[in-house]
Amino acid sequence: MVIIQIRRECVREDALEQIVRSPQDLKKPLRVKFVSEGVEEEAVDEGGVTKEFFQLLVREIFDADFGMFTYNEEIRQFWCVCSLSTCGLLLHLCLVPPRFLATLRIPFQV
Repeated sequence: MVIIQIRRECVREDALEQIVRSPQDLKKPLRVKFVSEGVEEEAVDEGGVTKEFFQLLVREIFDADFGMFTYNEEIRQFWCVCSLSTCGLLLHLCLVPPRFLATLRIPFQV
């Protein structure tokens, strides 16, 4: 099992740093601990915290200001404009746990 600590104010940065640092851990079950204002939040991750992490991460990586994806208005699709390996790692993390697929709100619905 992999436990990652994510600061709420730096979800994207913390996720990228911890994922890129040890991509071999992507095969292991993931548990998330959020940190707010330097203090670890008291929560037992039985799926809800990890789900929230993925929802926050997807919202941030698809934000046009971040620059990982662009949105084409004409064809109504997002395109990855960064390293495909980075996109692949993040999307793999979000999509592999099938229990999240049904409830993950990906901002494609325009």
